[in-house]
Amino acid sequence: MTKLTENPKERLIIALDFNSMGEATKLIDELGDEAVFYKVGLELFLYTKGEIIEYLASKNKKVFLDLKFHDIPNTTAMASLFAAKQNVFMFNVHTSGGKKMMEKTVQEIKKLNKDNLIIGVTILTSLSENDVKNMFSSNLPLTDLAVNWAKLGKESGLDGVVCSPKEAAVIKRECGENFRTICPGVRPKWASTDDQERVMTPKEAIENGCDYLVVGRPITRNEDRVKACKMIVEEIAEGMENNKKAKSRLIAGALLETKAVKLNVKEPFTFVSGIKSPIYCDNRYVIGFPEARKVIVDAFVSILKDKDFDVIAGTATAGIPWASFIAYELNKPLCYIRAEKKEHGRGKQIEGAECDGKKLILIEDLISTGGSSIKAFEAAKAEGAIGLEIISIFTYEFEKAYKNFEEAGIKFSSLSNFSSLMEIAKDEKYITEEELSKALEWNKNPDAWGK
Repeated sequence: MTKLTENPKERLIIALDFNSMGEATKLIDELGDEAVFYKVGLELFLYTKGEIIEYLASKNKKVFLDLKFHDIPNTTAMASLFAAKQNVFMFNVHTSGGKKMMEKTVQEIKKLNKDNLIIGVTILTSLSENDVKNMFSSNLPLTDLAVNWAKLGKESGLDGVVCSPKEAAVIKRECGENFRTICPGVRPKWASTDDQERVMTPKEAIENGCDYLVVGRPITRNEDRVKACKMIVEEIAEGMENNKKAKSRLIAGALLETKAVKLNVKEPFTFVSGIKSPIYCDNRYVIGFPEARKVIVDAFVSILKDKDFDVIAGTATAGIPWASFIAYELNKPLCYIRAEKKEHGRGKQIEGAECDGKKLILIEDLISTGGSSIKAFEAAKAEGAIGLEIISIFTYEFEKAYKNFEEAGIKFSSLSNFSSLMEIAKDEKYITEEELSKALEWNKNPDAWGK
């Protein structure tokens, strides 16, 4: 499956709900580089005889072909083959067509060896709870019914579903973080809800688990369409940033709950580097706590699942168990990197999977100044690895570390950090205001603190 983009512009799908080529191309040209992804529905596709797809391709735009196929398995599969052969990023089928229909479609599309996303339609966002009860004679709450159909789509091999933003979080929980959610029913506070029943703002929708937002009239009927598009992208970016912070806080909370992190301003700890510290993080503790361990492993998997790499590497010793958990979940080759080469036996520094010519991700439990991580990374590169990046569970956020990684030309990121830890520690009363103040002083200048 194609990696979920980190570009907020690419998370906005603009609905071309027009019935003429002229109106559609006018909007596309007007928005220019401010928009990169468009939805083409049945109306516009038929009116333009499919020419709109070619026009969008000529402008290097992504296309969601929203024809909602729903027929017997073979007919739907053949129609889907036609759709997949067009210049489209994703297209959809109705999940209510049943498992055989969806499985047949997935089976045929796989033969093309292309990256089209096959998306299921669950319940139209224009339908209310009463509408659904009357249509399906079902006492199930609307959300439960949508989730059931999403799960059926997942079991059938679909890549995701179209759903209300209010259903996205529970669908993610039931079907996995990498099951895509494409959500209409998104309206900024400054726009009318029109005929949508189950709506959220763009920021709320992203925070609730929506991967892509489908927006039409708030942009297409706005007096300043470029400005409206920019405002929605800004909300999406804000929601994405809030999601990162929420995950960081979740992991920081797990570290505190398992006592992997200790805070002691009065009797500071001493790092190997000689730095005095009011905080000490030992993530080896967490491997003994299944629930906290799962939170961290799931976070790693969510980041890595769509990345293009060959080998997971762990630093000895604390990075090894985490790299092992991740390699198992992703079915990837594993190796670990010692601080130095062995002085006996085969004299190797790297054990496990071969690195030569392989794209490698290095897993660390903790980053302070980054020195040992950079050394391990360079050891892998010396054996022919194509080093991609280092990802850690936690970082103290020292300026020195970021400078070291930058000078070494190494991409680095962390699941959680000192800032999130301090926020949680304060909120949950792990530390007093005075202790927080001293910890923040230490973080700004760790070399001078405590002297």
